[in-house]
Amino acid sequence: SKDTGGGVGVSVALGGTGGAGGNAGPIRQVPGAAANRGLIQTSGANSFGIIGQSIGGGGGIGGSSIATAKVYAVPAGDGSPPTVALSFSAGGTGGRGGLGQEVDLQNDGLITTLGAGAAGVVAQSIGGGGGSGGDASASSEARSNKNTPVSLSASLAIGGSGGGGGQGGAVNVVNTGMIFTRGESADAILAQSIGGGGGNAGAGDAQAQNTGDATSISTTLGLGGRGGT
Repeated sequence: SKDTGGGVGVSVALGGTGGAGGNAGPIRQVPGAAANRGLIQTSGANSFGIIGQSIGGGGGIGGSSIATAKVYAVPAGDGSPPTVALSFSAGGTGGRGGLGQEVDLQNDGLITTLGAGAAGVVAQSIGGGGGSGGDASASSEARSNKNTPVSLSASLAIGGSGGGGGQGGAVNVVNTGMIFTRGESADAILAQSIGGGGGNAGAGDAQAQNTGDATSISTTLGLGGRGGT
């Protein structure tokens, strides 16, 4: 007959980092020239007179990762080693959102809008949202029999952190003309600088299992990542 010995198995998986979102360009007028010096008239819903937006790109999503380690007892002589299975997995970090840049608009003419939500002038600088962190999963299994002294399985999984949101830039609107709006929720001038939201954190899932006749030890730790700011 043959004795059965142990072995060691290790598995590591790392998710890639998401790319950063591109920065937006500025919205600026030619020096000394207004965006409007004549007449602008709209009649439909959400039909703006003038709109200028600088919007940063969203960050990329961090890569997910899966690590699996399985170790089975193998034939061996006396003094068989233990059966050990170890796995580690970490999700990738989400990319940072791009920046919104400066927006400058000027109206020296006449703007009239008739529809609901049809603002006369809209100027917005909006940062891109951060990418979500990647999920992480780790599992390990150590299988032994009566000749294996001990079996150990351990798994650690850490979710990736979310990327930070991009900042909004300065917004400047100059109006020396006239703006008339008639519809519901139709602002004459809507100027906004909005930072992007942080990315969601990745989840961590860890599992460990021992089978067989040997004394067994198993431990797991699963940690979620940190959300972006």
